[in-house]
Amino acid sequence: GLETITLGDSLTVIGSSAFENCSSLKKINVPNSVTTINDYAFKNCSSLTEANIGNSTTTIGYEAFANCTTLSQVMLGNSVATIESAAFIGCSRLAGAYFRGNAPVSFGSNVFKNCKSTFRIYYTAGTLRWTSPWNGYQVVETIDLDAAYANQEKEEIEIAKAVTVKGLKAENVYDGISIYWTTNANGESYTIYRATSKNGTYKEIATTTNSNYTDTTVKKTATTYYYKVCVTTKINGTEYKGKMSSAISITTPIPAVTISSAKNVKRKAVQLKWKKISGVSGYEIYRAKSYTGKYKKIKTIKKAKTVSYKNTKLKKGSTYYYKIRAYKVVDGKKIYGYDSSQCYVVIRK
Repeated sequence: GLETITLGDSLTVIGSSAFENCSSLKKINVPNSVTTINDYAFKNCSSLTEANIGNSTTTIGYEAFANCTTLSQVMLGNSVATIESAAFIGCSRLAGAYFRGNAPVSFGSNVFKNCKSTFRIYYTAGTLRWTSPWNGYQVVETIDLDAAYANQEKEEIEIAKAVTVKGLKAENVYDGISIYWTTNANGESYTIYRATSKNGTYKEIATTTNSNYTDTTVKKTATTYYYKVCVTTKINGTEYKGKMSSAISITTPIPAVTISSAKNVKRKAVQLKWKKISGVSGYEIYRAKSYTGKYKKIKTIKKAKTVSYKNTKLKKGSTYYYKIRAYKVVDGKKIYGYDSSQCYVVIRK
């Protein structure tokens, strides 16, 4: 596609939609001969990162640079007097518009709407009609406009390197673990990292342009994973990674315990046995004295390999109801599985 263009010094007008939808165009230098940039001239040039507008240009038309989503800065020559409505609307990464001359006499609505949240207008000290703010935009007066223009990229890079993804959340879904985070307005993409311990080695598992990702490579039962996310911002064609987010942990579902046997044994006791669940830390045993009665915890099994328990000193002729659930300790907190089905035993001996 068209990446660069050279405009002749005899050109005076850039026509309507002249370069609209040139998605490969990266940089444009408008020569000093051009007086007018007409409507939609560079609209939807989605790879355009920089625009330098010459000193004879007086008019920039409606939506002339609309939706140039990678445009980060624009230099406007000293003759710009009219900027029509929405000229730079939707330039979501535009952080600075640099004016060499006086403030435009005619300035439409929504000229810089939906630009970067840190957007500023920079103007040369000593030029006329500038106020603070100006038409609702924050302005910066500078004695060296070219130096300010050059420093913007450096500042943007430092900001990009300091950005941290916020709002990280995770949940179990039917095909794995889904994680979500707050979208960064200037983020190009997000890289997801995973570890099996909080302070372990985090390995890159995916990159996405969305603000969510489903990890389908996890073990489905009682396994704890830790995730971090890093945002990548593209500035003038170069990608810069931000800081790693804080870690979030999630444990894949712990299934219900399956009780394999519950028997009355001699000396008024009940022998419980159940099937082992891989990955858990232990089990908790609960007992009630009636079918609809309240269950109370009677024993915590702290060894995952232990899959039996004898409940002693029971009352002959009574019926006891039992449930068991597994648990896993993650970062000092217990995460529980589902309760087993209820079972009961009548004490006859």
